[in-house]
Amino acid sequence: RNEDYYPIVVRIKSVTLWAYGPDNAYKRIIDWIERVFGAIKRIKISRMDLCCHTDRISPEIGDLDRYRGFYRSSVTHFKNRKITGIDFGARGGFVYCRIYNKTQEVMTKKQKYWFFDIWTNFKANIASVWNIEFELKRDFFNQYNIESVEDAFHRLDTIWRYCTEQWLVYVDVDHTRMENCSINETWLDIQNVFSESGFKPLIKREKQSQTEAEQLLPAIMGYMTSYAAKINTNEEREAIEDFLKRGEKYLARKNTSFKAEANQKISLQNSKERKGNLIII
Repeated sequence: RNEDYYPIVVRIKSVTLWAYGPDNAYKRIIDWIERVFGAIKRIKISRMDLCCHTDRISPEIGDLDRYRGFYRSSVTHFKNRKITGIDFGARGGFVYCRIYNKTQEVMTKKQKYWFFDIWTNFKANIASVWNIEFELKRDFFNQYNIESVEDAFHRLDTIWRYCTEQWLVYVDVDHTRMENCSINETWLDIQNVFSESGFKPLIKREKQSQTEAEQLLPAIMGYMTSYAAKINTNEEREAIEDFLKRGEKYLARKNTSFKAEANQKISLQNSKERKGNLIII
């Protein structure tokens, strides 16, 4: 019943994503929904898990101090005195990262053995494959004005780079100050794994609104200077005061006010992300 949730919720699970690829998996599901239910009016992305499988890392206890970033807490998991995974951040936060032994997970749960075929095709050491996975929630997408699945797909490289270049970084201890340590060579390669998807800068919603407001300035200034000319003045304050006085009377005749009109537009702007018909998780 919450207005943040749409009538249809779709969760695309890993077997589908790995079988068809994110793009094709998404298109197949959208096609099925439209054939069964009709045209989709709006789509909202609620959660995305971006991951990279690699056999080039194998976290040890001494490595824990080699991570830096925006996370505030970390939890290390052990089995038989060996690290099996590290969690960074809080599960309910904007960003949450898990680095864990994917080979062990597959063997323990006795499912998803098809991963072995994928890893073999990429000539990976299937005995020691680790998963670096970032879980991104709706609050993260809201912050950067990413509304739909298509918006997220167009920014995969950008999102991944934010996660691996700012939010979490693995370094070589070659300096006394952590912030001056060099980024580990393997981690530099990991930062590039989504490079083929294209790069678009992440801009926070507040900055986007400011930019959109600035784009209105040329038109507003053009109208205001023309208005000043019509009332035969070149004084800014005089033109603005005259405009506000007449504008107030104009809105009063329409049984409204500047504050009421502005509040209505603010409400409309803030509700764009809450209205629609479909969530894609």
